[in-house]
Amino acid sequence: MAKLTVSHSLTRAFSYLLVATIASSFKLAQATASDAIWQQVLEEAIRSNSSISNVAYRAKFIHFPSKRPVCADPTVTLPQRLIGTIYVQLRCPSMKWTGQAQVLVETKRNFIALTKSLQVGSVIEEGDVAIYESDWGSGFEQAFDNVDQVVGKTLTRSLVAGAPLTLNSIRQTSVIRSGDRVRVLMVGKNFSVSGEGVAMSSAAAGDQVKVRMGSGQSVSGLAVRAGVVQINIE
Repeated sequence: MAKLTVSHSLTRAFSYLLVATIASSFKLAQATASDAIWQQVLEEAIRSNSSISNVAYRAKFIHFPSKRPVCADPTVTLPQRLIGTIYVQLRCPSMKWTGQAQVLVETKRNFIALTKSLQVGSVIEEGDVAIYESDWGSGFEQAFDNVDQVVGKTLTRSLVAGAPLTLNSIRQTSVIRSGDRVRVLMVGKNFSVSGEGVAMSSAAAGDQVKVRMGSGQSVSGLAVRAGVVQINIE
């Protein structure tokens, strides 16, 4: 009789352990599935953000609220800047729960950099630059990503090989320099006349430039190409 009682006790204990194990496994599976949903929602939110469009990225949670619910309808609100370590707001409307998580966003993009050192005032040629890849967190956010955007432009400061080309490091190349003799075209309805003068400043194509004419009079027009200034008369 004692042996039967012990046997029943062992059976009950094993049954309780089995149920507990199954319940624990089920909760773990639920949590894992829920975390996968959160990850999917995070990636969809980042993918739809215009600030990171057409940029290769990888995002992962690095700190999740420990008491997050198993949620069927999660939403994620992103900050304005999506580079490096960021904080996102989490919501689970069906569970009336909100929280915050830490996310690492690794982004890759192409940028244009010099292949050799150049001095200020140098006009960039195609062989002077190459395309490189970097994480946006490296600080190259304003760097150009297309060779055509920089070839023919002029450096505003000296740069070493490997330096990224940004909006602040190049400018349009002057087609007219201060002191150049230029041809001035005055164009109106059904007529045009021309004259010569001396440029009083440097200008890139499309820039306004002042010219001192032979008579001593100063006029302003658009630099249209090397050595030519046009004045449109209404």
